[in-house]
Amino acid sequence: MGGTSDPYCVLDLENTRLQTHTEYKTLEPVWHRVYQLEVKDVHGILHISVYDEDKNHKSEFLGKISVPLLKMEGCEKQWYALKEKKLRCRAKGNLPQIQLGFELYWNPLRASWVTLNPREEPISQAVKKFNRSIFVNNVMRIKEAVVGILDFCNFIVSCLEWESPARSITAFVIFMTITWYFEPYMVPVGLLLIFLKHYIVTSYIEKPVERLSAPSAPDEDDDLGDEPEDKEEKKSLKEKLQAIQDVTAMVQNALGEVAGIAESVKNTFNFSVPFLSWLAIIILSIVAVFLYFIPCRLIVMGWGINKFSKKLIAPDLVTNNELLDFLSRVPNDEMIQDSRLLKLQSEETSNKKTAAKRKSLK
Repeated sequence: MGGTSDPYCVLDLENTRLQTHTEYKTLEPVWHRVYQLEVKDVHGILHISVYDEDKNHKSEFLGKISVPLLKMEGCEKQWYALKEKKLRCRAKGNLPQIQLGFELYWNPLRASWVTLNPREEPISQAVKKFNRSIFVNNVMRIKEAVVGILDFCNFIVSCLEWESPARSITAFVIFMTITWYFEPYMVPVGLLLIFLKHYIVTSYIEKPVERLSAPSAPDEDDDLGDEPEDKEEKKSLKEKLQAIQDVTAMVQNALGEVAGIAESVKNTFNFSVPFLSWLAIIILSIVAVFLYFIPCRLIVMGWGINKFSKKLIAPDLVTNNELLDFLSRVPNDEMIQDSRLLKLQSEETSNKKTAAKRKSLK
């Protein structure tokens, strides 16, 4: 309102938070601060938020960006467009932006070991209440995953019902051939073929396209409001609403987790995070070699011995599922959308000029 602001910047990485000093009465703050953060998990996301310090040390949100650590490699100092709280649109103001530079140092072998172990739990977790927009969004995410499975099932049914004789004959020959020659090592080999297909598509045919049409961001007004506490006669109604809210919030969060796992599996094959996709390829290759040369029963027995002996060897060790730990590092579609960087004004202007020149040439 007064034409200036008192901005400061906050950096959040896992359970680490740092804050710059406040630059008073300016719209072009310069902090010139360099921070060194210990990276315990290279799959983390650095959140950078800018606030305006008002009177009584209250803060007003100005803009925010989220940068995955693995996207910092080879990243020179540049300008980033600030986004609003929900990380889907540009922040309010005269095209607010922030200049940042990153240097990331990490060990791929150590990162691979960390990937297959549980993530560090955040110290403070926000309680997720029921929100109509989030609930609808999670249902649509589940629907997208189910539609893919149903399409595959319909394809199998069409082959069995001979809707296309050529396709059914081909499917029958492939089924009989695979069944006759099937060996356990062929399972990881088949998954490697899926990686190969997506690698060729994303590298040589088309670039991976992020979802730009994000669902409407949840509004705080959609939350189920609490009843006024001073009305004792409505206490029972308030408790009923609270019980309904708890159940719906549980269903909403469960749908979100299931959709997130399905999207993480998809993004693993799509090379959304190349390091994780190549790590999965290496692991599947090793598994395929083991299954080819070692009987399956010995591998299962070795896996069982490892699981049963973990607590005996290390009583304080937290039991985990390596597959779920791996998938927890793969970003889902929502996380990819949140970390998508917005174009700056100069880039948008140059793109428009290029498009106009192409039209004039045509």
